Amino acid sequence: MRLGNKNLVAAAALLGSAFLLCASIPVPQSVLLEWSPSPSSDVVGYHVYYGAASGTYTNMVDVGNTTNATITGLAIGVTYYFAVTAYNSYGLESAYSNQASYTIAPVVYPTVQISFALGQLTLTGRGQAGTNYNILGSPDLTNWSVIGSTTADTNGTLRFTNAAETSLAKYFYRLQHR
Repeated sequence: MRLGNKNLVAAAALLGSAFLLCASIPVPQSVLLEWSPSPSSDVVGYHVYYGAASGTYTNMVDVGNTTNATITGLAIGVTYYFAVTAYNSYGLESAYSNQASYTIAPVVYPTVQISFALGQLTLTGRGQAGTNYNILGSPDLTNWSVIGSTTADTNGTLRFTNAAETSLAKYFYRLQHR
């Protein structure tokens, strides 16, 4: 089985002098499971079993005759254990597949510190390691445009430096997950 995690994070920051802000949009956690098809010719579907204890499956999803499934509504910080069975048209079910496990990692919501010195804007902060972010700017909180991008390094550190908009008394910035 191959496992993958999806999550979405967004944050906004407003230029004052130096200002720290963290806002987030949580999305239900999910995992994508994929498996090889059963070699049996009479298989009409698959059941995905999962639970929070190894070998104890408290949930079952009938995914029909497909070899992948996205399981949603999973809790952050919990390790889930998964197994798949095949079934035929009589409802007879195979033994469990090999078990796979996956821990839903906590989402790191970006935090940003904004500083302005010598005509340059610098955004520094923390985000999800390896995540790409667009930096958007707006003179009025209505019309936004991408002014740059940054990627959180392996430690989750963000850094973006740009010549700031100096012709306006106020200019707004926001960080957007790409």
